[in-house]
Amino acid sequence: MNGNTAILKEFMLMAPTSFQYHTKKGETVFHLIVRYNHHNAFLYLMQVFNDTDIFHCPDQYGNTILHIAVSGGHDQMVAYLINNTTVDISFQNHRGLTALDILDQARGDSRIKLIQHQVEKMCETTEISHLWLNAPQGRLAVPCPVPLPVR
Repeated sequence: MNGNTAILKEFMLMAPTSFQYHTKKGETVFHLIVRYNHHNAFLYLMQVFNDTDIFHCPDQYGNTILHIAVSGGHDQMVAYLINNTTVDISFQNHRGLTALDILDQARGDSRIKLIQHQVEKMCETTEISHLWLNAPQGRLAVPCPVPLPVR
C-alpha cells in the first residue's frame, strides 16, 4: 500500500471498520502512517477520522502519534497535529515522556526550531500558561511566550 491514498479510499469503501484494528504493538493506522512518514495518507485519514478516538489512542508504549511524529522528525505532521487538532501535548508515554520531552532530548537537532515555533504558536492560542518538561533535575515549567489572561 505504501501510503497510496487511492488504495486507502478503496479500503474505506470496502472495509471501513478495518481502520479500527491495532497491531500487536497496539499501533493504529495513524501510528504506522506517521512512523513511515506517509504525509498524503496522513492528511487523507485526518480528514476522514477528524479527531475520533482512533486518532488519540496510544500504542503499547504509551506513544501517541504526536510522540511518533516528534521522535521521527516529521515536522509537517507535527505542525499539522499542533495547529489543526486537539492533540494533548502533555500526554506522557510509559517512560513518563511527553512529545515535548522527546523534543527537548533532541536538542541541537535542526528540526527543533521549527517544532518549537509550532509549540509557541499553539501557546498563543491555547489557555495554558506553562508547558511541563521532564528534566534530570525534576519537572520544569517552561512559560509560554505570550502571557495569558488570569481568570
